[in-house]
Amino acid sequence: MAQTTGPRRRLRTLLLLVLAVPLCPGGAAGCPPERATAELVLLHVNDTHGTLEPRRGADGVLVGGLAHLAAVVDSIRQAESRPVLLVHTGDLFSRGDPACTYTAGEVEIRAMNLTGYDALVPGNGDFYFGIDNLLHQAALAAFPLLAGNVVWRDTGAAVFAPYLWRQIGEVRLGLIGLTVLREDHPSADPLVLLDAFETAARLAAELRPRVDLLVALTHLGVDQDSLLALRVPALDVIVGGHSHTVLAEPLRVRRAAGSGEVVILQAGDRGRFVGRADIRLARAGDRWRVDSIQAGLVPVFATTPPHPAVARLVANTEALLQQQIGWTDTAVVHRRSGRTDLGMLAAAAVRAATGADVALLDRGAVQGSLDPGPITRGDLVRIHPWRNRVLRLRLTGDQLCAALAEADLVSAGCSCTATQQGTVELHIDGVPATRDRLYTVAIGEYVRAVASSLRPLAAEDTGWRVETALEQFLAQPAGCPSDR
Repeated sequence: MAQTTGPRRRLRTLLLLVLAVPLCPGGAAGCPPERATAELVLLHVNDTHGTLEPRRGADGVLVGGLAHLAAVVDSIRQAESRPVLLVHTGDLFSRGDPACTYTAGEVEIRAMNLTGYDALVPGNGDFYFGIDNLLHQAALAAFPLLAGNVVWRDTGAAVFAPYLWRQIGEVRLGLIGLTVLREDHPSADPLVLLDAFETAARLAAELRPRVDLLVALTHLGVDQDSLLALRVPALDVIVGGHSHTVLAEPLRVRRAAGSGEVVILQAGDRGRFVGRADIRLARAGDRWRVDSIQAGLVPVFATTPPHPAVARLVANTEALLQQQIGWTDTAVVHRRSGRTDLGMLAAAAVRAATGADVALLDRGAVQGSLDPGPITRGDLVRIHPWRNRVLRLRLTGDQLCAALAEADLVSAGCSCTATQQGTVELHIDGVPATRDRLYTVAIGEYVRAVASSLRPLAAEDTGWRVETALEQFLAQPAGCPSDR
């Protein structure tokens, strides 16, 4: 998918540069009078969660969809003479449509480029496909990713830029990025999450003297945003995400000391709304201060004619998922307990791809089932939407049995059974195995999240993911659940 930029993107970029430099002192003959007010429009979106196509709301109306959302943004820009900024406050990728998962979020990033976003705060769900993937997507983005409170565990260095400084006309704008991680998820292993309030206070102290309008872009949830407003009164606006809160009217938190208020915004989820804030600033000496903020939500209806380029991008990506990669004559079902044919199939695929003695997956690595008939690439993404990496470990027979006893795991190539004497007997390929011998074991990365005994053990990345192993396995006639 080729990255596309156009006149609108270039115009938006120019608006974010220094547009006006006084050529003569205010009030001098021949010079325009100094303006008393300045205005801009801030548009915001959050928690789209890979929702590429419109979805039916509780009232039965189709809403959302990337192409329709982009069209709404375009219509606002075209109607405005004031500068317009567009930001996203996180959770683009997780629990998304198959096309988003299949591209690891790239289709979302490409659509954001076409729509003309100015900044993104990655949410916890955007880290789930791994930090390497998120850095790859950040390199494709035509806008910066901001997260001031996420650093590398080994160096303490910032992973993303902590803030963004822009001059819009005569107004100096600062954007601070704050997010949250799911620290028990494997994707968080190389990262450290710093305290969001302490980070915000530090960055606000650095930025406040340099800017007229200070905005925090957060993926913390509306309750934490309210506390942030109290703890860091130097902020003017908090644009939030994470809690999927529909704020038809903004929350306004009075500053404990000083005058004015901190305004909190959030626009629901799944691209059902574009949040809009009309911000007016008044001149105060050689600075500007917030005079008023009027905010609300603009619904995104599927009846809105879609943005053509975004619609093509989504359609072309979804077409890739319709390609057939295998066939099954019978249903292959996943069960939440007991025997799971789909889980066993996935574990067998991982074992075959890696050549390991044993493969282990957590039961949650697959979901749903495969229906009789053709198996498409979209089916694979649907039954394994997590993009879990496959890791390789060396385990003794005892360590292998301990992991199987500790967590609800699906295995290929081994079994541990209790004997009448109260001991546990390990079999590999049906043959009794040695308990102190080392075996090569391939695991889905989330196995280490549910089997704590494996967390401290060294593991290497095989380069496979669960769904890529499945795709190769099912593409071979011998690997199909039932040959046609």
